[in-house]
Amino acid sequence: MQCCSNAFACICFLSLQEEELERLQKLSLERQKQGVAPLPVVRLCFVGRGRAGKTTTLRRLKGESFRDDEPSTHGLDVWAGQVEADLQADLKKTHPWKRWEESMHLTALKDGLRNPLPKGPETDAHTAQIADEQPDDMLEPQGLIEPEGGSKDDEQAQSTQELNEPEHATSVASQGPKANQPDALLESSAAAQPTQGLNKPEEHATSVASQGPNANEQPQEDISSSSGPKMCGPVVLDEDMLSKLGSQKAGIDVRLQCWDFPGQEEYALLNQLHFSERAIYLVFLDLTGQLEDEWRHLSFWLWKIARFSTEKDTCPPILLIGTKAGARNRCVTDLELQKRLEDLQSRVPRLKEQLQPHPADLGSKCTKCPWLFPVENKGENFEAWISPLRMQLQRMALQFVSPRDLWEAENSDGSVVPRFVGLQAETFPLTWLRAHDLLTRLGSGFRARAVRVDVKKVAPSAEPGQRFKIKDYLRVTIDTDWLILPPGAFIELHSQDKQDYDLREEELSFHVSCDFLELKALQQLLGGMQPQGLSHEDTEKVLKLLSTLGIVVWIDKAKLRETVMLNPRQVAVAMANLIALCFGAHNFEHKDDEIKVIRKIEDISESDLLRFRSSGIATQELIRGVWKKDFDEASQQLLQEVLLRNDLMCGRLVQNEFLLPSCLPMAHCAEEAFRETDEVLYLDVGGLLSPNFFPALAHLIYRSIKLEDAPRIWKPGPPQVFRNRGDLHSETHSVFTSMFPVNAPSNQSLLRILVRGKDKKANCAIAQEVKRALLNDILGFYPGINIEKDPDSFFRFKGVAGKETLERERSFARHPCLNSQCNLTCSLCRVSELLQERFLPDLSPGLRSIVENAAVQRHTRPAGSFRFKAMQFPGDVDLEEYLVIDAKSKDEALPTLCRTIQKMFRTLSAQNSDVQVFMGGLKAGSNPRQNVPGAHKEWLKWSQKELCDCKKAFGGVNEAPGVMTLREALEEGHETWTAKIDMFAKVRLFEDSEATPRFFEITNVLRAGYFEGSKPIQPITKEKDSLQGIEMNLKKYSSEEPNAMKYVKRLWERSAYLAERGFDLDWHANMLEALQPLLSHWSAELSQIAAHVETLTKMMKSGQRGMIAHALDDLPALCQSLRSLQSRLESEKGSEKEAAQDGLERIRDAMKYIPEETPSESGTEKKLCEGLRSAQLLLESCVEPVVISKLGSFEFSVAKRLGELWQFPSDHPPIAAKLTFAEHPLNVASWNVLNRNYYKYIDADTQGLKGSQITTLHEAETRENVIIEKIQEMLLKTHIHILCLQECWPELIAELKTALGESLQFKMLCSGDEQDKNQEVIVFDSKLRVMYVHHHPPFSENSKKVVTEVHFQLETESLRVVTTHVPGAPFGRARREFADCLAEIVKGEKLPTVLMADLNFPEKAVHPLLLDRGLEDIYFVPTPYPTNICQGSLLPKRIDSIAVINHQVAGSKLHDITAMGAKELLDGLDEVVELLQSRSAEPLTPTRYHSDKVETDAEKISRLERELHAARQRVKYLQSTIDCQNEERAREAPATSSKASSVHRVEPEKV
Repeated sequence: MQCCSNAFACICFLSLQEEELERLQKLSLERQKQGVAPLPVVRLCFVGRGRAGKTTTLRRLKGESFRDDEPSTHGLDVWAGQVEADLQADLKKTHPWKRWEESMHLTALKDGLRNPLPKGPETDAHTAQIADEQPDDMLEPQGLIEPEGGSKDDEQAQSTQELNEPEHATSVASQGPKANQPDALLESSAAAQPTQGLNKPEEHATSVASQGPNANEQPQEDISSSSGPKMCGPVVLDEDMLSKLGSQKAGIDVRLQCWDFPGQEEYALLNQLHFSERAIYLVFLDLTGQLEDEWRHLSFWLWKIARFSTEKDTCPPILLIGTKAGARNRCVTDLELQKRLEDLQSRVPRLKEQLQPHPADLGSKCTKCPWLFPVENKGENFEAWISPLRMQLQRMALQFVSPRDLWEAENSDGSVVPRFVGLQAETFPLTWLRAHDLLTRLGSGFRARAVRVDVKKVAPSAEPGQRFKIKDYLRVTIDTDWLILPPGAFIELHSQDKQDYDLREEELSFHVSCDFLELKALQQLLGGMQPQGLSHEDTEKVLKLLSTLGIVVWIDKAKLRETVMLNPRQVAVAMANLIALCFGAHNFEHKDDEIKVIRKIEDISESDLLRFRSSGIATQELIRGVWKKDFDEASQQLLQEVLLRNDLMCGRLVQNEFLLPSCLPMAHCAEEAFRETDEVLYLDVGGLLSPNFFPALAHLIYRSIKLEDAPRIWKPGPPQVFRNRGDLHSETHSVFTSMFPVNAPSNQSLLRILVRGKDKKANCAIAQEVKRALLNDILGFYPGINIEKDPDSFFRFKGVAGKETLERERSFARHPCLNSQCNLTCSLCRVSELLQERFLPDLSPGLRSIVENAAVQRHTRPAGSFRFKAMQFPGDVDLEEYLVIDAKSKDEALPTLCRTIQKMFRTLSAQNSDVQVFMGGLKAGSNPRQNVPGAHKEWLKWSQKELCDCKKAFGGVNEAPGVMTLREALEEGHETWTAKIDMFAKVRLFEDSEATPRFFEITNVLRAGYFEGSKPIQPITKEKDSLQGIEMNLKKYSSEEPNAMKYVKRLWERSAYLAERGFDLDWHANMLEALQPLLSHWSAELSQIAAHVETLTKMMKSGQRGMIAHALDDLPALCQSLRSLQSRLESEKGSEKEAAQDGLERIRDAMKYIPEETPSESGTEKKLCEGLRSAQLLLESCVEPVVISKLGSFEFSVAKRLGELWQFPSDHPPIAAKLTFAEHPLNVASWNVLNRNYYKYIDADTQGLKGSQITTLHEAETRENVIIEKIQEMLLKTHIHILCLQECWPELIAELKTALGESLQFKMLCSGDEQDKNQEVIVFDSKLRVMYVHHHPPFSENSKKVVTEVHFQLETESLRVVTTHVPGAPFGRARREFADCLAEIVKGEKLPTVLMADLNFPEKAVHPLLLDRGLEDIYFVPTPYPTNICQGSLLPKRIDSIAVINHQVAGSKLHDITAMGAKELLDGLDEVVELLQSRSAEPLTPTRYHSDKVETDAEKISRLERELHAARQRVKYLQSTIDCQNEERAREAPATSSKASSVHRVEPEKV
């Protein structure tokens, strides 16, 4: 762009006549229209590990001060500067550069003087087109804006000022209506003040006011940051102007574009998007960091640049920058670094040309490593370190844009000119370069001012600090230029203290940015440039060029082409926001942006956020929630398309769902176990490969593998779940690839390739082909390494004992961290030991045969909790497989899926083996007539005949028959899977098991997807969200369906799921270690036997005679299992003896329902099914208290204590239910208010509630008041008619009487005398008449505990209410005594009965005892939240219950029973129960795992001190518990046997 102006500098001394001046003026205009020049913008890419000093070094290069609190780069930072002005190094006097400039300018002079360009018809036509499109004032000479930080030439600025002074005298406000015309785009209206580039860094402080972008404190806020135009547009060429040009220095000003990339590996794929072959790369390492850690990151970035920034004929240079070179604690030595770099160059030959040696003039800063540029950004002497780097950068930048042949001609000594010389010597039309300058300036932003009235027109509500998008054109002034901002630009008004000192009273200053612009507005903008605008066709050419260079983003595609992204940094910011949201901004030290991201996710659902963080799957709602404050809808669509096109985001068939490979979790343990016929290879990739590149690697392997002698159709495995795992499958073979460990010591990152198939020879051939594809086609190892002579140069295994493959695999599985000093103490090895998985070889031959035949695919393996070896007593066998179908669409894939399932059923039916297998059917699709919104779906179960017919009939007695096809059912699926296949098989489970074969239920869950070519797999039905399913089950099994053993298994699965993905490894290792003993406890075996009973019950109910007969034949095996467990329990001693006795009693009760021999009588199946069901429940009733007791006796908590978060006056939230009685709505509730005498347990922090509201209110002696307020709210606001209160004390009862006495609406009954310290209270609506009150004392160990029975009458109907607080001894007689008492009460008089009580156990421990006593009509209301906290573990449990009895008895008027939600019962109660529910599901806090972390002596001492403190607290708690129990037993001695129960018959009016 400077070539034309500088051409005139060569003739400024000629004596020209007036006619000659006129001719030269015309020539100047034509040359600016038709001239060409190179694009003088050189990209500098700052890459390297996070916190290595990239941003600080850039600040020093710009002359800015050092910052101790420099935040980590978020997304991408781009800075534009000028080589000579901003790097302060004058190398233009070098001969090649000078010769090239002179040759260009002399050529321009000769062509201009001797051969003036005539105006041809094309030029005239184009000029006419522009003239027709634009008004007259657009044809006046106009200036162009130099990009921020652009050139500052004093002489030219001064001459421009003098030439334009008459025009500048006219005020901007007097421009008239044309000021807001969109066609008046850019005009030179005034000159800039003379400014000088910094000659020396120390002069910087005195020139901040005039320097603008180089200011220390506010580089983008000073209005002087943008100087006037430097001959970019035409000026009046007279004799005075020519004389001024003579004083200018000829040359082309090279500008820098510095791209500061974030260094965290999670951003690796994002950074790769902006890599270019036309760039200088500065790769950073911290010389004070640990050598192995620094080298791992350094080698990765060097390989990534060599692999992804180069083409065949390009070789961008790399400068290696070592920061903190002056520090005393330097760890990286020059010689060691040189040795490793030489080895890396032998691995990656291209680096030999790319790595640039430091210059010889480094002086005292010279290092022994020839490629290392040492830098020290701290201290007073920093300039001595940074100056050589400045010089080298300018030298390379000038070489970039100058022709290669000129530099080669200068090398008389025959030295080789670097390959990067002349990479940007290609020339472009000057109008294109002006367009580049204008668009980059708009994209990077600048400071401007405008008339206040005009600003208020386009932004009437704009306030200082607010970013406002203008909807109309706005004329703004930038120093000496003015510009019409197009619609779509943003302005942010400056606050009063940031306004310009020379601002006119009628003006406002603001920051202008334009990240996105409509194509139509951009065409108008570029078409109005003077003296030559761009046609629409040329505008699109320029956009394509700038898109290729990464300067703008424009996609020439329908809908998307209408928006242009002028700031490509927004792609990085948009993606970085998602990455920071996934992994947590705190992991990347984004101090400012962490708050920004949190603010953006306020309206994102917790389930979407949880799923995204654990699986990398983002919904459209989540993405919009993150982007909506920064981007409008059109911009979001463009951003999304950019990410999709560059594989940073993958679309899924599931509507509005996307997979982000960078956000996939990383597995920390190998998955597929080695077998003898397998072939396994290891690639020691060192630091050359990051797991973040693995998604692309797995896809490239799929595309690159070629086997001409044995062609196979390879298919990708299921959609990728982990970043560092992937697999391929054919009909005969499978290839599993994985990379471990994630962060290894000594750079031992292993790429593991396992090939599985029956043919060992074929396995070896495939493995070698994968190796070839990796070396030649994927990883970028070009010729330079003799693979034939040294085949194991890369495939070598380090640091693991054992030479044989099997020994290596076992060692690797046991020590995945590859740290010989670990000794299974690091969290990774602990988790790996705990999460050992089962594979097919671990199963018994019979079960293995069934799995191979029941599975569609050969590589199916155990799933669910069954896949973990820690589950020694699994209740059933879970399988899961993902079918990948080669098809173009879902319609093409579904028929194939139908045929596949039919084939599998036929195979199982024809199986001739000794294993007894029965098909339970297939579940898929739902009854369309019952698909009512909000109602429970009725899923269809398909028999084998219906599968063969591919259709199923449905319809009730009063309904017309309907038919559903198998294709329709599979398309709908079943919730989160495509189909579910149930089978029953009589087998032993494990290879090493000696147990008698018995029937187990085997479930195979099918999910399916299809793919075409290299496109991503698209699911046929909605995919499974594993973690969300686990979370839902955790809430269900601790609230509405209490089941302690299933709850423990879901806790295990959750911790396993998250630990496998690297989330909080230490926390989850502790959880798994605490849960493991429960999974091998005798209660787990009893739970397995109960599952066996359930399996036989299902077989008996099938209606298939063969299945029923085999189920009956399996009863002796069931009895044998129970007797074997009985023997084990009889030998239990110590702390387990009391629990074992309870188990023995339950087994004896259950065996009454199980015949010892196969029944010979026919027609007894129904009765037997009922008996088996009772036996199952009795066995489960024993499991429940044992597991709850174990959870309450953990030596340390596995959930975070609630403490001050608990803002409720009791440790129990109340529960409630709605029902209809006598055709009247009746609301009932129950609440344990926590007796004040039990506060000692709160103070001991046994439940983690010390410091909560309970503590605060107790110390202030106001807890009674708050409890009464809650009671009144429930009575008056929620309209509770009957409220049962447990653990009431005299002071509370007295105050409650006083509160209720003020109103005649409610009355109350107490279970004891006024001085009883612990009793129950019933508060009821006065419309209910009390007919009968009875206090039953059934508890032999605590006579003062009673069961209160009250009969109420409403109109003519009677209702019985029973309430109590069952004593909490886990294995005492209290549960049985309560069951006996309740059975006696209910059987005495047939009345509808409501039980409201604190049972001190989940209802599953009590319900079977009631059934065993004949209370078959009891129904426990499924309260949807837990009501208490387990001591020890601090996990939630529900021990408060509401039950309805005799609600189906003839004549009863009790019906429509539903549980009441927490929010419906009390204001704010939903927040309280949410805290309880979250105890088993701690918030996800993804942390980076470092496997090389070895416990130091200091850390070990600290850990032991914490364990000792915890042990002392545990002893203190146990002693306190024993003392309290002794005091209570002494105070509440058992009553004499002659004591009669208290019975009162009360007249209604006397209550």
